Amino acid sequence: MIWQPLERDVDPRDMIVSRAVRTGIARYPDGHRETIWQEGTYGGRTLRLRLHHAPRQTLAYQGRAALLYAVSGEVLEGLEGYRCEASAILDLKTRAFLNVACRLIPLGPVEPGN
Repeated sequence: MIWQPLERDVDPRDMIVSRAVRTGIARYPDGHRETIWQEGTYGGRTLRLRLHHAPRQTLAYQGRAALLYAVSGEVLEGLEGYRCEASAILDLKTRAFLNVACRLIPLGPVEPGN
């Protein structure tokens, strides 16, 4: 594989969510029943994340034995809510992340206290 520069700027929210996904899986690679809460900041804004992850299946990814994780949860930025859907592929031998894909789906304003 040859390194190539990014074709687009990465959204800071996506970077924070991707980092949270990696951190949660690295802490609990066998899955975790409890909700994992994390926070991240960018440009003076705070993201609060509530994520769940679970290993789904083993597979071959680019010729390597790997484990696919499914991740879901919620993200709050100020009073704006998002649903998070993500997946991660972890190399079984090296424990390195081979791929992390995250998608934030806007839910709109969230009422305080909910």
